[in-house]
Amino acid sequence: MHKGILLSLLPAMMLQVAHADVRHESFPTGLQGVWAPNAESCQSDSTRITINEKTVQAPKVACAVDYVVERAVPNGTDYSGRGSCSNRSNPDEKSFMNMIIQLHANGQASIGMNFDSMAEYQHCASGQ
Repeated sequence: MHKGILLSLLPAMMLQVAHADVRHESFPTGLQGVWAPNAESCQSDSTRITINEKTVQAPKVACAVDYVVERAVPNGTDYSGRGSCSNRSNPDEKSFMNMIIQLHANGQASIGMNFDSMAEYQHCASGQ
């Protein structure tokens, strides 16, 4: 009897494990590099985002990464970088970072500081 109950609960327990969040100390290697809205923007500081292991450089902010949460979703994997930012034109102006990255096929991703500000980006080639 007890064995049957345990076996019936096993699929539900496995499903919860499969959807668990994984916390990282930094951005995974596959997310690191330069991201831009299109290939022409890879050289433009005004539109690109540079993600390193523990920092994010965006047009208006420079951010220090405290941790990154990886979450399995039906369409793949989402990442959420958490940390603190400084305004690039006024370093004394601080803000909280919750940068969301939803990976897509072909080296593209939706990136934003919240779900309402998501925009399409592509991973620029090395050296750009």
